[in-house]
Amino acid sequence: MENTEIITARNLVSILTEGAAVHREQSRKLAEILLKICKGETQDYQIRNRQKLLQVAQDWDIPIKNRNDLEIANDIGQTALAEFDKENNELLSLKKAPLKRQELWQRGNIKLKQQSNTDTLQDYRNLLRQGAEIAIADGWGSSMIANDIHDIIFNTPTPSLEKIKPDTPEQGEVNYISGFSHESIHYSLGGSFRASYRPLNDNIINGRIRGVAGVVGCNDTPIKHQSNYVSMVKELIKNDVLVLATGSSATACAKAGLMIPEAIEYAGDGLASVCEAIGIPPVLHLGSCIDNSRILIIAAAIVKEGGLGDDISDLPIAGAAPEEINKEILSIGQYFVSSGVFTISGVSQAALGSEKIAEFLAEDSRNIYGGMWAFEPDPTKAAKLIINHIDQKRKALGIDKTRERILYDMEMRRGLETV
Repeated sequence: MENTEIITARNLVSILTEGAAVHREQSRKLAEILLKICKGETQDYQIRNRQKLLQVAQDWDIPIKNRNDLEIANDIGQTALAEFDKENNELLSLKKAPLKRQELWQRGNIKLKQQSNTDTLQDYRNLLRQGAEIAIADGWGSSMIANDIHDIIFNTPTPSLEKIKPDTPEQGEVNYISGFSHESIHYSLGGSFRASYRPLNDNIINGRIRGVAGVVGCNDTPIKHQSNYVSMVKELIKNDVLVLATGSSATACAKAGLMIPEAIEYAGDGLASVCEAIGIPPVLHLGSCIDNSRILIIAAAIVKEGGLGDDISDLPIAGAAPEEINKEILSIGQYFVSSGVFTISGVSQAALGSEKIAEFLAEDSRNIYGGMWAFEPDPTKAAKLIINHIDQKRKALGIDKTRERILYDMEMRRGLETV
């Protein structure tokens, strides 16, 4: 007879796999649309972002010299479809992760999978590790491919001021909110000629921005509609935590007026000063659920910029899903954890039904991946757990004390050179 841990683990992995499959199917459909564009089989879509087309081709080692856009796009579409059948660590987008993270996955013998095979596994730890591998293949594979092809066809999301329409769109209308992306954040921070994450890293280091949190998820019907998102996010930005939101979380924050520059009135002095200087709100809309992999790209870019550690697990960042945990959110949360991110769920630990499962998702996951799950239904208490985690990461980095930026004159620079 199977014990409670095996049954619980198998159920979790089964749900997670279904969520990853949803993202994989979305990504596959986008690849098929791109191929139809190349073959002239559709007039409804076109290549709108040539720069992203060439960037993806470069990332995927697809030749571009003496080739037209449709030839390049055709290779991107074919390459994307081939990715969905891979069962190893050769997924193209893995190269976007920090080198230390790639080495951790390799050292841990983590074999990425697109689907689960749980029937033959009789150890709950192996089952949960397999779930983590499926989630990594989602976040750094299917979802990331979907984002790249989406941007080629529909253009890269850019910030714009839109009125939220709670009613159902008329036929032919799309209720769409433009948002931020890695590229637009890069531009907002440094401008078109000096696009850089340096201002963000500097302001995390000097303490004006305490850290960054990705708040994601779907609505939970037993509680007041979208209330957990707003409560958590207000607590975070009040404590100088920059928030990246997607899906229902982003919608809730937009309706609450947290995604306009004037929302700095809810933010702490440090975060407010940075947002005012750059001209951004304290909560950034990053898109739908499949766009959560954009948060991974942003985290990797922060690492690459330097000064905040060598891996995503070193960063003063966190993830949260304060309301319902459905199949897609379970996969998203797990690929955050497997990428080294402290991630808090709005379900209670008791809901897991097994102390051993809860222990693996927390302590064992932290030892394996550098990230972990935590459980707290109260959104304000959960926000405080995130803030505490961010403070611990700041202390480990040696940036736990606020340091004002010093502008050195020539005499001060000469003094440094003689030291």
